[in-house]
Formats: sequence, C-alpha cells, structure tokens
Amino acid sequence: MSRHANRRRPQRGQSLVIFALIGVVLFAVVGLAVDAGFSYFASDHLERGAMAGALAGVPDMPDFNTAPNDATSTAIAAAAKNGWTSGGANNVTISVAKVPDPNNAGLYLNNQLQVTVASDVPVFFLKLLGFGTHREARTAVAEYLRPITFGQPGSQLGSTQTDLGSNGNYYFMRSEGWGTDRGQGDAYGPNPTNAWTSSASTPNVDVHALSGPAWAGTEPASQPLALPARGGQNYTIYVPAGQTAFVQVYNPVFAPDNGTTGTNALGYTYHEDDGDFPESGSGCSGGNGQGTLPCSGPASAQQWPIMSYTVYKSANPFDHSSDAWLSNLRVKAIDATSAPSTGKYTIPATGSATTHTLGNLTYYHNWVDVQATPAVGSLAKALVVNPGGAPTFNGSATPGLPGGATGTTYRLRVDQLDDQSQDPGANGRAQNQNSQAHKGYAVEATGCGATPSTSCSVTALDDITLYTPVKAGGFTMPLVSIPPEYAGRTFSLYIYDPGDVTCNGSGCSNVLSITQPTNSGTAQATAQTTDGVYSGQSGEGSAANPATWTQQVTAGNASIQTQDQSVNPPNIYNGLWIRFDISVPADYASGATPDVNSANPATWFWYLSYTTSQAAGDTITANLGFTGAPVHLVSG
Repeated sequence: MSRHANRRRPQRGQSLVIFALIGVVLFAVVGLAVDAGFSYFASDHLERGAMAGALAGVPDMPDFNTAPNDATSTAIAAAAKNGWTSGGANNVTISVAKVPDPNNAGLYLNNQLQVTVASDVPVFFLKLLGFGTHREARTAVAEYLRPITFGQPGSQLGSTQTDLGSNGNYYFMRSEGWGTDRGQGDAYGPNPTNAWTSSASTPNVDVHALSGPAWAGTEPASQPLALPARGGQNYTIYVPAGQTAFVQVYNPVFAPDNGTTGTNALGYTYHEDDGDFPESGSGCSGGNGQGTLPCSGPASAQQWPIMSYTVYKSANPFDHSSDAWLSNLRVKAIDATSAPSTGKYTIPATGSATTHTLGNLTYYHNWVDVQATPAVGSLAKALVVNPGGAPTFNGSATPGLPGGATGTTYRLRVDQLDDQSQDPGANGRAQNQNSQAHKGYAVEATGCGATPSTSCSVTALDDITLYTPVKAGGFTMPLVSIPPEYAGRTFSLYIYDPGDVTCNGSGCSNVLSITQPTNSGTAQATAQTTDGVYSGQSGEGSAANPATWTQQVTAGNASIQTQDQSVNPPNIYNGLWIRFDISVPADYASGATPDVNSANPATWFWYLSYTTSQAAGDTITANLGFTGAPVHLVSG
C-alpha cells in the first residue's frame, strides 16, 4: 500500500465531520427561519388583534367598563373576532387600559383607548437545539376625533336678556314655529315643503341630523311622547368625573311680549312673538286678530306652542339612537303682549282672561331647572303640562346629572310642540294655522367645578340656530369649537340665511368672516379656506338630489359679503346656504407658538364676525361637515 493512500483516509474522515457540522448549522438556520417566520406571523396576528380591539372599543369611551356599552367588553369582543381569547394553551392575555392625560396628572383621556394582546409563541425546529416558548405582545392605541361642537366657552350657551350686548354676549338660541317661513333663518324648525308667503324659501328636505325613522332614523325609539319626527334642537352636556350638574333653561316659556318687555339697559330684548314680527303692525296684541295680516298665524293665541325639554343620557358619541331619555318637561305659552304697561299676562290655553303678575313668574326671563318640580300653588306650576304639574321621569325621579367615575355625556332636546303637545308637522292644520312662534332661550349646566378638569360644558350638537339682536356696529361671537386633534384637517362650515343687517338712508353693507384662535387661544385671526367660499340653494340637498354650489370667493380669507344695497335684493343670500371650506393649520396645537392650548378647551373656539355699521337682527342656522374617519390609530 502506497504512502499516499494512507494519507487520504484521515482527510475523508475530516470531510464527514465538516459535513456533519454544516448540516447542524443548516438545520439551525432553516429552523431559525421557520420559527422566526412563525413568530413574525404570530406577532402580526397579535398586532391586528390589538388594533381591532382598540378601534372597536374607543367609540364607547369614556364608558371604560360600565355596561351595557363599555369600551373594555367591546375591545375584548373585537379581539376574539380576530382569533384572540384569554387563556388557552398559549396563555393569551388581553389588557384594556385608559390612556393618561399628558396635560392633567392623574386623569385619563376620554377619547383614547389602549389594548395589548400577548401570547406564548411555541417553537418547532429550534426546540431540538434547546430553545423554548417565548412571549410576544403587541399594543395599539386608538383615538376618536372629539366632535366639533357649536357654542361658546364655559357651561352656558346663549345670553340672558340682561346680558345681551355686553361682555361678548351677542346671541341667544332661537326656535321658529312650524308655520314660520324658513326665510326667517331657522333651516329645520319650520315646515320645509308647504311655504305660504311670497318670500317663502323653496321647498326642501333639510332635517336635523338627529331625527325620527321617516328621516335620518337617528333618534332612539323610546321617547317620552311623540316628538317632532324631523328632530329638535339638541345640546350636549358633559359632566366630568365626580361632579353633578343641573341642566337649566333660561326663559323656558314661550312668552310673546311685542318685543318691548324687559328691555335691558342697552336697549336689547328677547324679541318673542307669534307672527312675522307683528309689533310693527296692528291687530297683534293680546292674542287677538292672529289670523289677519300683517300678523297671520293661528286665529287664536290658544294655538300658541307648548315648549318641550327632554333630557337623555348618551352612551356613545357617534350613535345617539342608543340614548336613554331621563326626563321631560312641557310648558304652556303665556300672553305677555300687554306688558310692560300692565306687567300682567294670561294663559291662552286655559281660555281664561284671568291675569297674573309677570314679575312673579319664574319661567319668564329666569333660569329654570328643567328637572325640578315647581312649588305647589306657584304660577309656574300652572304652566306645566305634564301630569301633576311636574316633569315626567323615566325611572327614578331624581333631578341632577352625575358625572360618575369617568365623566358622563347627556343631551337636552328642545322642541316646539303644538297646543296639544303633538308634532305640529303631523296635526293636519294648514301652514298658516300653525304657530309662527319666534322663541328665544339659553341653556346652562350648574353645580360643577371651576377648573378645566372639573367644569361642565354645554354645546350645540350637530347644528345650531341662534339670533343676534345687535343694535348697531360690527361684532364677533364664538361659534364653533375645533379640538386639537383636527390639526392639518379640513372641515366645511355651512351657514343658512346669513347676514341680515338694517338698510337705511345711509346704506347697508355687511361682511361675514370666520376667525380662528392664535397664540394659544389669546387672539383671533381670519381663517383660511382651502378652495373658497360657496353659495348654494335654499336646501342642503340629498343623496338623490345633491345641492349645487357656486364659488363666490376664491381660496384665501374665509370672508364673504352678505349685504349690499347696490344690488337687488340687498340681502344677497336670504334663505340660502353658504359654505366655508376651512383648513386647520398643521401646527394648530404644536410648535413654538401653537394656535390653541391643548389643555384648555376654552381656547379652541373659532368666531363668526360681522363687519357692519348697521343693526344686525339676524337669525342663522349653522352646521358642519367633515370628510374622514373619526376613529383612527394613534399607535400600533
């Protein structure tokens, strides 16, 4: 045997060792690839479960774990639909948590929710190399954009008669009767299809966002009585954790007074009547002659409207069909047209000429708790339509709105009913035999704290109708609150029948502008539009018959001239909608000089500005449009 052959045998042995080692390495690599891929798949599955849970659960906030619509249960159910349930062979856990408020230590954000899904992930090939099960977890945080709301800072919406014209109090809430022409400025309250005057607006299908089954179908089925199917005027009342609020309405009774009763020191009045401002005509006092021009309206003051105030508890900010009604108060009208010369009033619904002292009636030009029972024998008790002269409760007859452990949202709905406590749109009367009531009121929540984290808020929900009885001169007033999370987004502000100012020998002109907060909410500047300001039709349109919009102002400042005596008619957009497409700055709530203070909602308000030298007695309706998903992921 040769010397060379003896040398090759050890080399063949070394090759086997090398191949064995390579095999182990290849096995480990393949095992790592397979098990890592499975781990990645499990991690992705966990992430999808966490995201699904957070997105599904956050709309139920701030009801974190309170049945029946609590965020925790909803999030866990959504995770289960994505294949994750607690326990099992892989020790799955689903953790749902509130997100701390970075601006208020110890408090939590009401519009964010965190969900974490964790699971043991087994290995297969790598188990042969001594590796065991490992733990994977994924977390997602979802947020819903808090609703854009109408109103003013604080817990009061609308001015009292005493405060009108001072300290920025330039408007109060307005409700128009079913028999009123929409051209007066209320887009939703009057009959939209049976107009009867030469100046009437074109028939349309405009309707409150919250309305009955025949319309949007967004109101709950359970109601205290048959409220108007087209909806009412709605106000959101937020009560923080640990607080209890009492919802009050200023001037809850419909009290026609010829626009002269109770004029304040600056000459302002609540200007209530039941006709087309009949104080300028004849035959309209004391409820007499209401069927004749220039008054028109019902032939008898006995057909003046009953005002209705219903309080609900809201479980979900996006779906008010699940709201539960708590209480209802209905109030008869009074006739105060003979005041102030006599200081007396009658109650037309009784058919009696008996007079009462106006100054003793708490329901007239005073704040009234709409869940409180009037005192026995009081003048107010005689006006309450509900059985026993007290509000009707759905369950416990306990006034007050508790905030609970996490804060609670409530809703007040205001309606004009006919004189029989029925829907005036369903009573079969001719248009000019339904009330033409021009009703003024304000809303507030009392009993809460004074700090941003303990104070109540009152805002109009979805839309707002208001009246500006300004005697003369330009003015600005808070109109809409845009939360910080809308930075970089665009919304559309719609205003119906804008810009009525007085025309006289010196002329008339008015420019309507939208201004936005700047410098942490301490100043205002003209807002900017993305593509201009548009005018539309008398109706908002529908999916089947959309409205036609015409550009009136190019992109830039959110301003438009609404009154010009050189054109005919001088009120350019009488009975029409206009639309502002408005851009929220990207640095709205960030940067060295943010426009708003994220921790202080009072700084989030955008204003409506009138630039005029004349008086502005203007009823307008406003609502909002927003394109985009209100629920989105913050992280995950």
